[in-house]
Amino acid sequence: MGTAQSTYSQFAPVGSAGFLADTDDVMAASYYNGNASADMPVGVGVDEDGTTSGKAVAPSGSGGKLAGVVFNTYGRDPNGLTTGAYKAGDNMPVLQKGKIFVSPEQTVTPADPVYMRYASGAGGTVLGSFRLDGDSSSARLIKGAKWLVGAQAGGIATLFIDVNAALT
Repeated sequence: MGTAQSTYSQFAPVGSAGFLADTDDVMAASYYNGNASADMPVGVGVDEDGTTSGKAVAPSGSGGKLAGVVFNTYGRDPNGLTTGAYKAGDNMPVLQKGKIFVSPEQTVTPADPVYMRYASGAGGTVLGSFRLDGDSSSARLIKGAKWLVGAQAGGIATLFIDVNAALT
């Protein structure tokens, strides 16, 4: 008989961007991709449209209302998909509270603040990507978000998000 496991990691092993890191205490909502012609990648933050209920769009300014982080599921038809992105008009799950794997634009640690890109800048062009600073006024601070596990730029970090805390 083999040896019983006696130690356990506090966090799940590193996954892929856009996948839930943990299913404990998760709150999610269904939105549709309101970008007229653009795909919405998984693992990025999205804002509520502001005029149409249930519509989420890529962040476009410093004052947007955070809807959450788009996450990946296999509950959709993968035929013809070349990326993990949701097409314009597709329904997409949005994590409002919980832990998710994301690919940060910069090297991040648990001590760093969380910013979300709303405009192209010197540090990146993917709207909704996460980082540790404002990148010359093209990313906004996200209250209610915390890096749980850091990563190198372009690696996989674990992010905790709570949109209700972000609204205060």
